[in-house]
Amino acid sequence: MGSFIVGNQFYRGTDPMNRLLCCCLLQLLSIALVPRANCADYRVSLPNGFELVRSNPYQHNICRDGGIVVVPHDIIKYTIVKDWVLGEAIIPKAEAFPALKSGARKGFFIVDTSSKDVKSGLSEKEFLSQIDILKIKRPLPFVEVAP
Repeated sequence: MGSFIVGNQFYRGTDPMNRLLCCCLLQLLSIALVPRANCADYRVSLPNGFELVRSNPYQHNICRDGGIVVVPHDIIKYTIVKDWVLGEAIIPKAEAFPALKSGARKGFFIVDTSSKDVKSGLSEKEFLSQIDILKIKRPLPFVEVAP
């Protein structure tokens, strides 16, 4: 190994301690320069600091405050009405309508971005009744989330 300078200190690569230091520096540089695996491919800004995030090609979530996931289900479509984000998602078997014994189901969610209140895993009937309570006009202009 050759010689190198760190700050105002000269290091020669023949000394075992200097080799260790050099290896550690290279390791730190590689860690700093390689992007993190859990970073999102892209983000779509939503009201009040919320974001629609694609964490991998098959998973879209809604996050707030720099990465706190508030809708952990895979979002299929969504719409924004004032401070609300409404949509449809695929909900895992354990959370989707406990009366149903089969696999994952489509469910609905409502996120109030002003109060940070989240209602997730709603059936279509519950979703429509919540929309009526919020006095949101139908039909909703949903945007499909592309994989």
